[in-house]
Amino acid sequence: MLSSLIGITILVAGFAVILERVQLIAFTRRVISLGRASLQTIKDPSLSDADKERTIQANTIAMFRLLGILLAGMALAVLVPLLFVWVLSQLGWVSLASVLTALTRWDVIAAVSVLGVIIYRICSKWRPKTT
Repeated sequence: MLSSLIGITILVAGFAVILERVQLIAFTRRVISLGRASLQTIKDPSLSDADKERTIQANTIAMFRLLGILLAGMALAVLVPLLFVWVLSQLGWVSLASVLTALTRWDVIAAVSVLGVIIYRICSKWRPKTT
């Protein structure tokens, strides 16, 4: 049980740290911002159709680039901690199967979610505000 807890901690903490370090939340906010800007462009009656199309195409290209960054970052955030736990499993220190099985239990999912929100709230108070 303790080895499963260690493995879960490595997976969840590793995911959160990498998620923060590669700034995936900031990239996600940028995608949302571009989507909203595109919507405003469509609604703007002062722009010609050609201007609207140019702006929306530029925003679309930027969003596809961000999609690539987000996909790569998410893969990194999932695979690096998983690789670390796999190495520990190969060394016989944890059981990868029991860690993954534990991660699919509802009580573990709920506990990790609640703890994650609490830790995020605490850490976001310490983080300097960026605009």
